[in-house]
Amino acid sequence: FAQSVKEKDYAAQVLLQWFVEEQVEEEAAVGLLVEKFRLAGDNSAALLMLDSEVGTRKN
Repeated sequence: FAQSVKEKDYAAQVLLQWFVEEQVEEEAAVGLLVEKFRLAGDNSAALLMLDSEVGTRKN
């Protein structure tokens, strides 16, 4: 990002900012999913519900 600022490459700055925001969003979503799986433990009903949730997750 610093290089794009130095080069005054505004299009690259926008693209990089978008990428970082998407990455943060995806990491938060995965973190939430990991926590849900941790809470579900060995509960097969809860795991089945989570499996369904993951299967219908929109990109």
